[in-house]
Amino acid sequence: ELALYHNQEFAETDIDMEVGVVLPSPRRLPPPPGDIVVMELPEAPEVASVTHQGHIWDVPQALVALFRWVFASQRQIAGPYRELHVRWRELAEETDFTNVVVELQVPVRAALA
Repeated sequence: ELALYHNQEFAETDIDMEVGVVLPSPRRLPPPPGDIVVMELPEAPEVASVTHQGHIWDVPQALVALFRWVFASQRQIAGPYRELHVRWRELAEETDFTNVVVELQVPVRAALA
């Protein structure tokens, strides 16, 4: 599963986000029911990313490190922050959150001079 966060700044409430799952070939699927929308993830020619493996509560530290690197590398954010849950599911009934794998991505571009 994946999530796209559209907020320009940190927010604890009113989070503008989309959630989804990866489909093998969306063009071959029948039309989705109800409010479900099938769409392609927007292209990002360049992303900065970090993969976190460990406790779920340590993911924010990885995210802070990612954004620090982006700004220290004189890059600009070029799209919504992406979170891919490699080993962990948001809605799963799992109780062990000590060994999740989450890839954090942020589309970037060179900073304007």
